[in-house]
Amino acid sequence: MNPDVHKLLRLKRYERPSSDYFERFLDEFHERQRADLLQQSVFVLMRERLAGLFANFYVPRPVYAGVAVAAVILSAAILVTQQGGDGLAPSTLALNTPNPVVNVMPPVQRVVHLPEASRSEFPPHYVLESRPVSYESPYSF
Repeated sequence: MNPDVHKLLRLKRYERPSSDYFERFLDEFHERQRADLLQQSVFVLMRERLAGLFANFYVPRPVYAGVAVAAVILSAAILVTQQGGDGLAPSTLALNTPNPVVNVMPPVQRVVHLPEASRSEFPPHYVLESRPVSYESPYSF
């Protein structure tokens, strides 16, 4: 080791902090901890608290299997009740309909005739947006 370091360590050996040093140290330490907490966002704090609540939460594998079976039974019950309870599949119901109803929209006319009063001698004009198109974000953070 460097002789200067030895000399400095010998001098520091005899230094003793004042009696209120430890109390001030504890208060300063708590203030620094609070300041660090205030700098974090609310979402980070909430995530840490939720992670702390569920840290010891354990769900055994058979519970997952039971939930999956219950979901299958519930979905089957919903499907049966929506079909009127007779258990017929939607494809067989469609085959039993005597005359299916087909809605056909009328053909769209492509030529539009404007009345004489709405025509103008001026050439057509186009309205442009007040702001030009840009790929940059309109918000600045």
